Amino acid sequence: MKYLCTVFLFFSLTMLSQSKHIEMTNAQGEIVIIKQNRRIKIVTTEGKRYFGKINIISNESVVMRKDTLPFSSIVTIQKRSALKSAVSTILISGSSLLIPRGLAYVFVNSNTAGVLFSSGMIGLPTGILLPVFGKNYKREKWNFQVAEP
Repeated sequence: MKYLCTVFLFFSLTMLSQSKHIEMTNAQGEIVIIKQNRRIKIVTTEGKRYFGKINIISNESVVMRKDTLPFSSIVTIQKRSALKSAVSTILISGSSLLIPRGLAYVFVNSNTAGVLFSSGMIGLPTGILLPVFGKNYKREKWNFQVAEP
């Protein structure tokens, strides 16, 4: 009986603890939801860029890194996943180790020099450009609003 009550209490608390989220809709009826504390990038009308976790404080504004941003000043929103950032860091650091090693093996006349150098030269730009690619949700195509589940 205690187990049943504990499970019921757990599920009822998780149902009640749902928070606000940003709901973006376009003309075709697509709906994209960004939950609170999600890592995103915001570009404002002044041209400032904000990276970090989003906190929704009201229906008209959000907070990013101690700055309050009204929805009217947001031009684009882009999701920034932690996995993409981690893979980018691994590619940059691994490639920066492979390039000098490949150059050093050239002087030793090793057959692996070309493989190491070329894989480093492929991985470095990929790691740099990986966080840049992602879908931008622009104000002219998407309608931003705060919704509660």
